[in-house]
Amino acid sequence: MKNGSKTLVALIACSLLATPAWAAEKQERPLMTTLLIKLEDLPFQAQLTITGVRDDIPLLKNMRVGTISHQDDTYTVTLSNAGKTERSDEKATATIKVKEDGELISL
Repeated sequence: MKNGSKTLVALIACSLLATPAWAAEKQERPLMTTLLIKLEDLPFQAQLTITGVRDDIPLLKNMRVGTISHQDDTYTVTLSNAGKTERSDEKATATIKVKEDGELISL
């Protein structure tokens, strides 16, 4: 029984250490993220979605737009109320992810 379990442990360890070819290819591909300066730099449909979400949720309406990044066909907009409140327990952030065509991915 002991020899069988040692062999099994060695087999599992070897399989975990071996990297498949598809995983190695994926690691070599650089992450293409672009930072945008303004909300106006977004495609029109993405702007409409983000504006609509901010209008529908009163807490988001008063937040400032922080970083805006673009990866593949997805835009990520970070909102924060950091400059509007002095108490640290009242600070909040929100992230909105939208596709170029205006589809809301996450909030």
